[in-house]
Amino acid sequence: MVTESELRERALALPAVAEGSHFGMPAFAVQGSGFASISKDGWLQLRLGAADVEEAVRQLPEAEPVLRKGAPIGVAAPLAVLTTAQLDRWLPTSWADRAPAALVRDQHPGTSAVDS
Repeated sequence: MVTESELRERALALPAVAEGSHFGMPAFAVQGSGFASISKDGWLQLRLGAADVEEAVRQLPEAEPVLRKGAPIGVAAPLAVLTTAQLDRWLPTSWADRAPAALVRDQHPGTSAVDS
């Protein structure tokens, strides 16, 4: 089980992340681009690319795709059922999906802009 404080600690440890709010929910953004938020009912929402959404839905218990105009833009899952290993897998992926390509490259040398 992952707590909100564990999520906050891990999110803020990522480069260029700031905590704010999104519709009154705790939210995290990398250089102004939101990548994670927690709903009032304890669901973690992560922004992910379409391929990662499919994989995350297969791997995360009770995960649901988040859609915008019918297209997948992320996943939502109850924070209370996530393991630390699952959070450590998907939170940085969400961060990398929203971070500027140069920042991702700085953190992962050898990564091209196409990979991020």
